[in-house]
Amino acid sequence: MVAARACVGAGLALALASPRALAQSAPSCAESAALAQLRRAGDAPADAPPRPATVADAARALAVEPQSAGLDARLAAELQLTSLPVRVSPRLLRELAELRAEGRARRVVSVWIRHGGRYEQRIMAALEREGMPVELLWVAAAESDFDPRAVSHAGAVGLWQLMPDAARTYGLRVDDWLDERRDVDRSTEAAARYLRDLYQRFGTWELALSAYNMGYNGLLRSIRKYGTTDPDALSSLEGALPWETQQYAPRILAVALVARNLPRFGIDPSPDPEVAWDDVEVTGSIALADLVREARVRAADLTALNPALLRARTPPGASAEAPFRLHVPPASANAVRAALPRLQAQALRPYTLRYGEALDEVAARWGLRPRALRAQSGLADNAIARPGDTLLVPPRDPSPLPGGALPVVPVDPSTVAPPGHRRVFVRVADSDPLEVPARALGVPRDTLARWNGLDPRARVQQGLWLQVFLRGDPPEGVRVYQESEVEALPRDSEAFADRSAASEGLARLRVTVAAGDTLASVAARHGLTAARLARINNRSPRAALVVGETLVVYVPLSRVTNPPDPTPTDSTPPPPTRPDDGP
Repeated sequence: MVAARACVGAGLALALASPRALAQSAPSCAESAALAQLRRAGDAPADAPPRPATVADAARALAVEPQSAGLDARLAAELQLTSLPVRVSPRLLRELAELRAEGRARRVVSVWIRHGGRYEQRIMAALEREGMPVELLWVAAAESDFDPRAVSHAGAVGLWQLMPDAARTYGLRVDDWLDERRDVDRSTEAAARYLRDLYQRFGTWELALSAYNMGYNGLLRSIRKYGTTDPDALSSLEGALPWETQQYAPRILAVALVARNLPRFGIDPSPDPEVAWDDVEVTGSIALADLVREARVRAADLTALNPALLRARTPPGASAEAPFRLHVPPASANAVRAALPRLQAQALRPYTLRYGEALDEVAARWGLRPRALRAQSGLADNAIARPGDTLLVPPRDPSPLPGGALPVVPVDPSTVAPPGHRRVFVRVADSDPLEVPARALGVPRDTLARWNGLDPRARVQQGLWLQVFLRGDPPEGVRVYQESEVEALPRDSEAFADRSAASEGLARLRVTVAAGDTLASVAARHGLTAARLARINNRSPRAALVVGETLVVYVPLSRVTNPPDPTPTDSTPPPPTRPDDGP
């Protein structure tokens, strides 16, 4: 596996084509191992000498004339620098000149500056708490146009377009219930720590921003390959930086300078109104619809303020020690707090689906219809519930499953428990390779296949019963049936055949072939087809019958005056014909 995967961030070239295209471009990312290494990068670079105050001064320090890059010298002398310590390179000067001129780039940046009003104060406050320059808020502009719901085609999400690995590395929760990449405050804190680590690793903001865009390991490989840390040099070398990355850092740094000097660029920000909310601490899983009803808060407001919630309810597992912070309109905060005690007392509790356990079985234990259990667990009607998934059940103890005949389980009669083991049974809940139940049970795949007479290459199918021999207790995440909970019968036995037929409402009878009988005539007398009768008796449909031979027929129980008793007199499998060993 490649040690790190380089991904291109929200492409500025795409942004020039359409401001909204940012949300569809590829993400910033790095794989877990690279991110872990990055977290150990070390101390931040040492403080630089006092910096010049204007763009012209900074350019002069590099012996660069602003006019050579197309920027008016008088304007350069008036532009105040930001708190980001950056080189005023010819590339940056060209970006400033482009943003000064009327054109698509200027219009895009004007949109960013306007949309920044939604979250600017919250983002800047979070960056300050993390000790980061507040001008980094324009990274969120370039990544998502300040849209917390932005999703790229590669799976990056949120204001900062974080990939799942990076998000989890920096402390965000990303699962079926909650995606904190969509939470403005939490994602900003994570992105700030990520950017800080990149800055500590590379030493300049130009390189840190380039790494955020193309991936930490991708930039590291290019630096090592070409032997330079000069962004301008890397941009000129074959294959060193993606085209989007070459534009990424200069554009963000230029936007920060524009925002610092808006009057000089003639841009009227007219910022969007700030999106404001109060945080309310919630324990338990509460449906937003219940809050709407009890607290008279608008559903659209709760949905808009909490894009991180993926199932229209607060996530399970929140407790008094670690509550979930729900964002609510400031005017509704007191009403929500007043309604919470009632709702939390009735809050559904989480239940983890075990391997071998069907959602229908869980629903029956809590007296629910499967569709109702799906709905209150935030699952679509056609969604597959997998082992490890969290379901939400009423806050009461489950009831035993309804009584009735024990399930009939066919077993390989040649297999018995190895010494020191006991037999249990597991019902397959979904079609899987045999490795899946073997891994869940902690036994080798081939051993599990041998115990059940299975082809180890074949997938196990939903509803298939497996017999398993365990030395100790079964794993916690597996639903096992004890011997007393099933009726285990040798699959080639008369008892199993009788019980199987009875479970389908049929009586299994034997008839003697008389002169003139054919498969078709015998089948017709008993309501079967010739093909079905041949299959029951494991013979060719074209084979001739022999007078006096016996055939097995299945007849509806309702047509039999005295149906045979399908209960076996002895359900114990016969002794094995070969020894078996444990896992």
